[in-house]
Amino acid sequence: MTTPASTCVLSFDGKSQYVEIPYKPEQNPDVFTVSAWAKVTGGQGTWRSVITSRDGSPNRGYIIYAGANNKWQTWVGNGLSGDGNGWMAVSGSDIQLNTWTHVASVFDGKVLELFINGKSVSKKNVTYAKNTQRPLRIGTGLTERTYCNYFYHGQIAEVSVWNVVRNEADIQSSMNQRLRGNEAGLMGYWPLNECSGKTVADQTSHGNAGNVSGATWQTIDDLPVQPAAPEPIKVVITDLVYKGKVKRAQSDEYVEITNQGASAADISDWKLTSAASDRQVFVFPSGTTLSAGQSIRVYTNEVHPETGGFSFGSRTAIWNDLGDLGTLFNAEGEEVSTYSYGAVTKE
Repeated sequence: MTTPASTCVLSFDGKSQYVEIPYKPEQNPDVFTVSAWAKVTGGQGTWRSVITSRDGSPNRGYIIYAGANNKWQTWVGNGLSGDGNGWMAVSGSDIQLNTWTHVASVFDGKVLELFINGKSVSKKNVTYAKNTQRPLRIGTGLTERTYCNYFYHGQIAEVSVWNVVRNEADIQSSMNQRLRGNEAGLMGYWPLNECSGKTVADQTSHGNAGNVSGATWQTIDDLPVQPAAPEPIKVVITDLVYKGKVKRAQSDEYVEITNQGASAADISDWKLTSAASDRQVFVFPSGTTLSAGQSIRVYTNEVHPETGGFSFGSRTAIWNDLGDLGTLFNAEGEEVSTYSYGAVTKE
């Protein structure tokens, strides 16, 4: 892994500082994965809440603690009342002070599991009753009250809430990389890297911003997290009309290409070819970009501006009526998508 770049994180003094995110149902799913990077710098022997979404009497919700026993813990409320029987806890490995640690709590509907640095360290069968009205807090607990307790001492970054069960491989695949915010099942994502101000953004489409109460911004260079991976390009051939209405020349044949990704795709210098007429190659001109969900067509010998205005400019039919294979290559010559019909198939 490359050396982490400088970034901003929130620092909490263990006395009065926290972030509060107003209640939303998506932050309290029936099954969940909740995770964060945390560096504990003090408060040994006390309860220090990294993430808390809880309600009391009856006890409901989830918590990730730096525990009073100086071990990482995750708790869920089981719907009962009272401190003695209202919470079910999983305790894990020792807390290493002044060290960034990735902590994740996973509930699959039956089992609550604690992951430390991408490894499962403890799990148990539990009963879970979800929080249905109280806010989510980062750096403190007791979200069912207006005042706070269990203040966290240290730094926190990369807080995420998912409505899917993530296993070791899933957690390890993304823990050292910022998320894009549009990952499947991601319900809330707060990198906590704004560097200034009293608001932290939710990078998902849910847009549940949090309010910073007292916590301060620090610039660091040891958070083991790299920039988000590029959005996968999902440009595919979605249709190929090989029998045109224009006799003989069939100039109205076309190939339809669609960007099925979540962000724009630059297809400059991409190539479209036919297996049956490999001398006919269409190259997309420089500056050609497909927005998310956009479709364009490449005609045999017609120009239709409403679908991009692209044409092979061929006076004869390109697509063999008996069968053919359309292939799309990126600018590096790598095969991106194929579309076959009739007697010709991709081997």
